[in-house]
Amino acid sequence: MIRAAVLLGMLMLSACAQGPGPRRERAPDGQRVLRGFDGETLERTASPSALVAEEIALGQSAQKNGLWTALERYGADDAVMFVPALVDAKPWLAARPQMAPGMRWQPHAVLMSCDGRSGSVTGAWQQTDGSFGRYTRIWYRPYTRNGQWEWTAFESAPLATPLAEPAFVRTKVAECRQGVPTVTGANARRQGYAQGLADDRTLIWEAQTKADGTRSLTVDLWNGQDYDRVLDDRLSPPQAAKAPF
Repeated sequence: MIRAAVLLGMLMLSACAQGPGPRRERAPDGQRVLRGFDGETLERTASPSALVAEEIALGQSAQKNGLWTALERYGADDAVMFVPALVDAKPWLAARPQMAPGMRWQPHAVLMSCDGRSGSVTGAWQQTDGSFGRYTRIWYRPYTRNGQWEWTAFESAPLATPLAEPAFVRTKVAECRQGVPTVTGANARRQGYAQGLADDRTLIWEAQTKADGTRSLTVDLWNGQDYDRVLDDRLSPPQAAKAPF
């Protein structure tokens, strides 16, 4: 008994000597504590190749099951897409007759948040009827044990000239150092407008359709001091009306 008491005392002293353990910092804007955030910097865990892999998997599913089925299967419950107006994707897809397999696409560029849980993919697409164009898809992976990538916004537009295929997929990741941005009022949803915010707040995207039919999809990345507009896809009303969806 005495030996056990002595051992317990030694363990308690050891614990006190080591301190209280890792301290979880509060995020600047009162949001949920960030994984990898130490009060000054973020741990960079981004892997743009993960989004390229998701695009390939989505493309394979579209070839096998049809585009609408594939988009519905890989889409988040609150996903939005331009058709050409901005709509809630899941109800719209569920009500559409299935599109025959045939559309193909190739990722050209990936933008990603520092934590690697949010990003966008821009690339080229081709249809079996000979038409072609560009697309942008926003992806998000939640912080859960079995969190899977889901697309949250999608836009597509025809082009007069096919996009030149790059030698390699271009990538850009948000800055992880020099402080963490404070953003409030994000992840908004209203008719004709949607906004998404990365969990670490280093990426913000916005999609909207204006009253005159103009539509836009933008992505901003944190540079350590402010946000840079790194993607700005816009279509005028005549262009938007010719969009494939």
